[in-house]
Amino acid sequence: MHQRILAAFDGTHEAHLAVEEAAALARAFNGRVRVVWAIGSPAMPESREIYSVDKLREEAHRTASASLVELQRQFDADGTPAETGVLMLDATDDDIGNALEHEAERWQADTIVVGSQGKHGLARLLLGSVAERTTRLSHRTVIVVRAQHPQHAAG
Repeated sequence: MHQRILAAFDGTHEAHLAVEEAAALARAFNGRVRVVWAIGSPAMPESREIYSVDKLREEAHRTASASLVELQRQFDADGTPAETGVLMLDATDDDIGNALEHEAERWQADTIVVGSQGKHGLARLLLGSVAERTTRLSHRTVIVVRAQHPQHAAG
């Protein structure tokens, strides 16, 4: 267990925490980490300018690649066996939870680590939860890492 750990990353604070947890598991269990950034349908820009979905996806890919290069440098510096990659989801099926499970199967991961923003109520209903979807779909261990929010830290 915890020999091949797939970690989902999207640049958020919660994703950084998930990657840190995955790296700690890899070091503790003499395992290996694969960090992936899944890119689905792009978020629509708030401006009224005309945009190209392909250009938005290319920009997302550049951002993801640059972030993953930095993560790889950190893994190399601390001696964590790791690799990174970008998953470009099909525009007709951009279910990130499903993509993570497929990647875990392809890479033969025994563990998936994802971050959770702790959405609830209407936001969770409308936007869904990658962590929840991954947990429901996967037949392997899924570790959900949540950020400690200041209002919950006291106690």
